[in-house]
Amino acid sequence: MGKKLENLSKKKKSIYVSMDILLPDSFHKTVKDANILLDTGFFIDAYSNLNKFGAFISKLKSEHNAILLTVPAVRFEFLNGSPTNTHFEDKVQFISQTVDAILPVGPEQFVLVEQLVKRRGKEGKPADLTDYLLGANLMFFKDNLLLFTKNTNHFPQNIFKLKSYFVISRIQSLQIYGVYSYEEK
Repeated sequence: MGKKLENLSKKKKSIYVSMDILLPDSFHKTVKDANILLDTGFFIDAYSNLNKFGAFISKLKSEHNAILLTVPAVRFEFLNGSPTNTHFEDKVQFISQTVDAILPVGPEQFVLVEQLVKRRGKEGKPADLTDYLLGANLMFFKDNLLLFTKNTNHFPQNIFKLKSYFVISRIQSLQIYGVYSYEEK
């Protein structure tokens, strides 16, 4: 785990007693040298269990040479509802220690959001603007960007390609993250 994340981990107790991150064989090849866009759920889960996710994040960066990214809307969602200024500042620090960059969202992405809304049509479950912006970034950067998200129903496989996945195993539940990309069809 990176030194900064380790310091934050000492400062904050994890809320989950037991958790494992289970990775299929396809995961390692998929994320090698990848640019990875992180959704809000990833930050929530990582912040809630800094030890396991800190090690996972460190391995992504060091062993897989991955570049971790997000968009401003994800940052705002994650910071929203922080009960104290200290909690807010801890989350700001956590984001800055986790991601290598926050991708700007420009007019090109909003054009793609509109195209994505149209393509999803009535078959897609409703999604919020953040998920549309994540999808638009996948479309904008095409095969040079992956997305980690638990919102798998917001990224239909007739539009996005599920390249791999990973499982968060807790005593009370299993949660699956999809690893998506966009390839024009």
